Amino acid sequence: MFDLKNKVALVTGGASGIGLCSVKEFLKNDVKGVAIIDVNEVAGSIVAQELKNEFGDKVIFVKVDITAKDQFEEAFKETIKRFGYLDIVINSAGVLDDRRWKLEVDVNLNGTIHGNLLALDYIQRNRQGSEGVIVNIASIAGISVRGFLPIYNATKHAIVGLSRTFGLKAHYERTNIKVICVCPGPTTTTLVNYSVEKLLGQEYMDIKDEVKSELKYQRPESVGEGIIKVISTAETGSVWIIENGEAPYEIEIPFYLNNMFDLEGKVALVTGGASGIGLATVKELLANGLKGITIVDFNDTAGKKVVQEVTEEFGANKAIFVKADIGDITEFRGAFDATIEKFNNLDIVINNAGILDEVEWEKMIKTNINGTIHGILLALEYIQKYRNTVDGVIINVASIAAFNISGYNPIYTSTKHAIGGLSHSFGLNTYYNNTKVKVITICPTATYTPLLMDIEEKLSKSQMEMYESFRQKYIFQTPNHVAKELVLVMKNGTSGSVWIIENCKSRYQIEVPHYSKMRML
Repeated sequence: MFDLKNKVALVTGGASGIGLCSVKEFLKNDVKGVAIIDVNEVAGSIVAQELKNEFGDKVIFVKVDITAKDQFEEAFKETIKRFGYLDIVINSAGVLDDRRWKLEVDVNLNGTIHGNLLALDYIQRNRQGSEGVIVNIASIAGISVRGFLPIYNATKHAIVGLSRTFGLKAHYERTNIKVICVCPGPTTTTLVNYSVEKLLGQEYMDIKDEVKSELKYQRPESVGEGIIKVISTAETGSVWIIENGEAPYEIEIPFYLNNMFDLEGKVALVTGGASGIGLATVKELLANGLKGITIVDFNDTAGKKVVQEVTEEFGANKAIFVKADIGDITEFRGAFDATIEKFNNLDIVINNAGILDEVEWEKMIKTNINGTIHGILLALEYIQKYRNTVDGVIINVASIAAFNISGYNPIYTSTKHAIGGLSHSFGLNTYYNNTKVKVITICPTATYTPLLMDIEEKLSKSQMEMYESFRQKYIFQTPNHVAKELVLVMKNGTSGSVWIIENCKSRYQIEVPHYSKMRML
């Protein structure tokens, strides 16, 4: 049992909604102090004064843009300066705006990552008792999908993955800080003021209208009360649902969660195609009768070399290389344009490019999440317009880290959870019926690729120790094996399906259960 008496908490997004209700619940439970963190200075100042009038000098407000790490860190310093220590951090701030999805990723994911890294540092050095707590507020959209909010879903899936990874016992034993994830169901806050301006287009509003009768809203006060109960009793790494105004309950996420598509005469675009799984996939697709393929990669030398290799093996005019940073949508669009100019068609997009770098993690977010979002949006646009036949396919290469957590790579795991949520959303029949473009996810386990080169420079010392333990337990497979299984998935997989490729064995499909079926007794 975690006792709140005389503890100090910091709450982001604390000027309204769930954040504000959490602040009030802390004060009712006899904490020493609460720091309200919010970007809205007017609302934050008013709320802080009102709470001071009611509870005394237990509240401070600090205006912060949580996407700016230095600003955010000042709030931690100010909290400790005012109250002497820090025990609890609630990462509640978030936005819902798929139209401005880069802001959505920046606030919901990058801001939450900043909050976790800062909390792990400052709580460990400045707590009052022997234990600290971080609560990350995701959403029911972090463990299920709503078709009208694919990118919001992705950010919330990412938060679940981040929380589960930082919540592993290996991290807790090092820090004595519990990391818990709370997933509220629909809640009456300013966040859910849906309008077509906040969605990707009118068709997404139409999807929302189709399901609005299913959305049962609760008061933010119910969520605030539930968060206090969770903090008091939850184990590190646990995931909790608060919905319908009822008591919170824990869920257990399982370890892993047809028509033949003919490749003959098709055109494909593969990101990260100059090495590893991407390169192996390029060759496997061409071996299956592809008309042409575009290799997209940031490595100019390797990309040109690959074109020479496949030309010698499969003949001239089968492949082109385009150097592009997939995190830059203008550069990425150029690769799609070059594909149409060369081959006139586009039927398949493999979003394979990815990096692992827990040190320079902002680059990893840009590549793994932003790049995949760009790839899906561009693929849907170009495939519908230029495909050779009635169907198209998008394959998103996630990782087993989209479902399983290993401790050494929390932010990488977060990005792969995001890709899982993104793919699951865009793979819904609602989309496929409109686009006739299948969206499929593959999740390879440990594979020999350049992703793990110089890994000691991309992990902290403690993460490297965890990686060594991980490496000894897993059977590594070859990129060629993954590529062969990927092509079989492409031929037979249905939209929205998720496939595991592991231990050099045949692929298998998994079913991601509805979160209600994950409920723990």
